[in-house]
This record gives sequence, structure tokens and C-alpha cells, in this order.
Amino acid sequence: MGITAALYNERFTAHAAGYARMLATLRGAPVLPLFYGGEQPVQPIGINDLAEGLGRIVERRDTGVFNLGIQQPLTIRELYVRMLAAARLSRPMLPFPGDICLGIVRACER
Repeated sequence: MGITAALYNERFTAHAAGYARMLATLRGAPVLPLFYGGEQPVQPIGINDLAEGLGRIVERRDTGVFNLGIQQPLTIRELYVRMLAAARLSRPMLPFPGDICLGIVRACER
């Protein structure tokens, strides 16, 4: 199962704790902040797909670099859009300048 299918599969959303937490956050947020405009690439993968892929690598004693995520990364914005659509939700997305926000967070951490 690839992530595109998984985003629309209830079994995936029920068993993937990280996805479920993200979806709960999206459900609870009236507006979704998009730091750096939401253009950061991500390669999500279902935990079962990860375990199966790692198992095959170990069984075959393969070596090298492996991409177990989706072939074409999504942006954070695209991931949010897909998750919202799968949950039949709609939320406005608000882009934020990442460098300024990061500077404010770092200043608050001092």
C-alpha cells in the first residue's frame, strides 16, 4: 500500500499514531500555519510499509541507500490538503515566513 492509498484508508489512519495525531491537530486548528509557505518536502510512509521494507532488506542482506517512502515527495501543504480531503474537512491555510518565525521561537527559548 502506498501513502496515496493510505491517506484514504481508515485502517491506516486508525493504526498510524503519528498520522492520527497530525489529523487530530488539523481537526482542532481553526487555521493551519504553513511555515516557509508549506513548501517543505516530506515522504510519508505507513508503519506497515516501513516494517515490510526493512524486513525485505534484512532478509536479502541488501546494502546501500533505500527510499522506502513515496517516490515523489509531497509538500507539507499537499499533505495537509490530502489529509483534510480524506477527513472531509476544510481549513484555511496561512503561510508564514519561516525564518522570522524561527527567529522568534529561538528568542523565546532563551
